[in-house]
Amino acid sequence: MFKLTKNPISAISSVILFGALLIALLWVNIFQQLKKEKEFAINKAKQLNANQALALESFAIRTIQNADLILQVVRSEYIQNNTFSDFQLFEHNTTIDQKLLEGVVIMNAHGDLVSSFHPFHPDSLTNFTTKEYFQIHTTTANDSLYISKPITSRLFSKAVIVLSRKIIDKNNQFAGVIALQIFPETFTSFSDGAFVDSFDIVSLIAPDGTTYARKTGAVASYGENIIKSPLFQHLKNKPVDNYFAKDAIRHIPTYFSYRQLKNYPIIATVGKREVDVLRDYTKIKTKSLLFTSIITLLLVMFLFVIIRSIQNRRRFFYALAESEEKYRSMFENSKDAILLTEDNGTIIDLNAAAYNVFKLNYPMPFVRNISEFIVTEIAAHSSAVFYRQQAFNGEVELKRSNGSVFTGEIASSLYKSKTGCHVAVIVIRDATERRRLENELAKERNHREQLIMQQVIQTQEREREIIGGELHDNVCQILSMTKHYLELIERNREISQTYLPQARQLIDDSIQEIRHLSHAINPPTLAAKNIVDALNVLFNNITATGKLTISFNYSHTFTDLDMQQKRAIFRIVQEQLNNVLKHAAATEVLISLSLENDDLHLSIADNGKGFDPLKQHAGLGLNNMEARVKAFAGRITVVSSPGKGCKVEAVIPYVKNSELLKQKNFY
Repeated sequence: MFKLTKNPISAISSVILFGALLIALLWVNIFQQLKKEKEFAINKAKQLNANQALALESFAIRTIQNADLILQVVRSEYIQNNTFSDFQLFEHNTTIDQKLLEGVVIMNAHGDLVSSFHPFHPDSLTNFTTKEYFQIHTTTANDSLYISKPITSRLFSKAVIVLSRKIIDKNNQFAGVIALQIFPETFTSFSDGAFVDSFDIVSLIAPDGTTYARKTGAVASYGENIIKSPLFQHLKNKPVDNYFAKDAIRHIPTYFSYRQLKNYPIIATVGKREVDVLRDYTKIKTKSLLFTSIITLLLVMFLFVIIRSIQNRRRFFYALAESEEKYRSMFENSKDAILLTEDNGTIIDLNAAAYNVFKLNYPMPFVRNISEFIVTEIAAHSSAVFYRQQAFNGEVELKRSNGSVFTGEIASSLYKSKTGCHVAVIVIRDATERRRLENELAKERNHREQLIMQQVIQTQEREREIIGGELHDNVCQILSMTKHYLELIERNREISQTYLPQARQLIDDSIQEIRHLSHAINPPTLAAKNIVDALNVLFNNITATGKLTISFNYSHTFTDLDMQQKRAIFRIVQEQLNNVLKHAAATEVLISLSLENDDLHLSIADNGKGFDPLKQHAGLGLNNMEARVKAFAGRITVVSSPGKGCKVEAVIPYVKNSELLKQKNFY
């Protein structure tokens, strides 16, 4: 099966070919069997028709012979006595069919009725010179039996077939005609009482195509002309045979058997409709085709299952091969040492990284045990942990082949091999380098935090210097001048009208300077407005200078934003706009503020001259922005290059105003 799944197209083709051949053989066998069944049904029908045609021939000949016997006996009595009227003489004659005797009539040489079994009605015509059979007997010299076509009888007032002979007197002169009238159904009555289908045909036919008597099922008829029937073509070749054709009257496909009666111009035919002949065959055919179709369907389903099984096995082996390839690739290319050990610690296999970690020569000159690489003090404990237990994760002190000791991070698990033995998969990573990197990272983090703290302190000190300078240079000077004016007024009240308004104006100027300084430190709009409105006030103040065009896009108004976070965002935007005005030589700034997945996304992009972040160290302003972002566990990125402007992006977890939330819940 593995060979089949390695070449699945060939396997599937073979299965399909085998199934197709099997199905073809099955159907060929069924059709051959059905052909034999059909041939058997047709041959059986032909044989049955032939037997019935023979029986019809025998019955017709016997009836004609009995009728002819009556004619000759009655004629003999008539010639001997020159008259005959006592038909009761034959009542006890067992050689004569009494029913046939009822149709006997005797005519003289002039065609007049002289005697009959049944008396004629006085008003009926009793001259028969116009009848065909009378005319034939007057014109022929020989004494032969003549059989007429069906005609209407004056005696019975219905169709009859007339059998007749001429009467020759003692002087050998024509003395008249004796005739016997037989009903057409008499010839077909031999099948009365037998089981027949409604389209079974029994008939006696004249050579010119006229039917003497015909019975289709239980329906009798006579006088039809079927000269166009294929019967007469077959009759030219064989007097007795079978053929298949449409019935000349009802045009129904029928199997016929026919026989030419010896010594009489009559053809006996028996026919059976094709549907009736093949009735049993049709039932067998239906059952056989249904059964074969079911078998075919089951075979197709079985083949489909086999093909799907081959495809599934193919996918399984491909997946297995792919899995083995992935494992082998991971095993060989892993930077971590990977070892396979038996239950007793014997190393089965190890990768290149393991040779490097344990400083082993490739290949190992002899089989080694994992316990050799475990520090002696904890060997017993460790061996029980990572190659005899189901799973292990932890750190173990290990030693290399050169005797050096290192800390190994170990992850191991057990699986059962084909032989039933437990095999441990051990992954070892040298933790020495990781610990060194962690220590360096911690030092770097501490250094950066100290740097940020120093920059924050420097910023605070600078702001204090600016505030002190502003107070000293502006407010203190104004207040000093005000004090001077007030002292002059105090010494000379008469000049108060001149210096008092100036002193008042100086006090107003000092108040205005202090207000400006306060606004610069903490904008009043932050407390009274949401962050969007506060930023718009800032942007309006900057754009009023005509130095920058600022576009601001936002998805929310952030009315419930925490005050500390609001101040941080405002300061970041204010700081970056200050950087743009001082260093970027930009004309346009695009700012966006949005909320995505519970995070505030702030973006500030300008079309200025840009800079190379790798060559230019971050200044105090950028460090301040980074400190404000990290205060909320956020992150900030700066993307810039010479001639392509600068883009600052900050992502900060969204913090809502707790007091505002309490008010909303209250209402």
